[in-house]
Amino acid sequence: METMKAAVLSHKEVVLVAIDLEVADSVNLTQILEVGLAIQPWAQNVGGIQLPSYRQFVVEEHRAIKNSFLAAISHESLYAGEEVVLTAELGDTIHAAFSQHCQGKSTLLVGHSIDHDLGWLRDHGIALSDFLEDVRVCDIAQVHQAMQQDHQRTGLARMADLYGTDSTGNHVALNDAVMTLEIAKCQMRRIMDTASSVA
Repeated sequence: METMKAAVLSHKEVVLVAIDLEVADSVNLTQILEVGLAIQPWAQNVGGIQLPSYRQFVVEEHRAIKNSFLAAISHESLYAGEEVVLTAELGDTIHAAFSQHCQGKSTLLVGHSIDHDLGWLRDHGIALSDFLEDVRVCDIAQVHQAMQQDHQRTGLARMADLYGTDSTGNHVALNDAVMTLEIAKCQMRRIMDTASSVA
């Protein structure tokens, strides 16, 4: 929570980036199926200062592999169209997306169980710190635990319900990234409200 609080109370604009990866299943962790990014500039006392940008990258070699979380249901991205990329191009594609939106700006990278997402990217030779100069990483589930003083980890769809955001179509990377972005914004507003009531 301290990472998010520092970003919110720094009095400077940050680019809020929510990331989500979907993999085949808990055994085939190296098979990234898709990556979702939801990106929005944020300024204290203003909130989102322009509409968010959405990107979904689907890995060509793994398109035929089913996401085991979706075995009984069929979900598609609720947002903009997907971009199909080869595994070998994934790092450069993500790099280009971050460069377009975050170059030279302070970035708050948020996710739900984000260590898993960053670990899977690292396993593919993609280290976001290589191309983000001023980045802070924050896990919205840990922020929620700290805010609620709750030791149980809460799933993303349940968190979306608790924060009053849309939980439709979870386990699709971009849908989950958008849920994460909206939850993070709610958390940031609560941090600002708490800080202003104390001041």
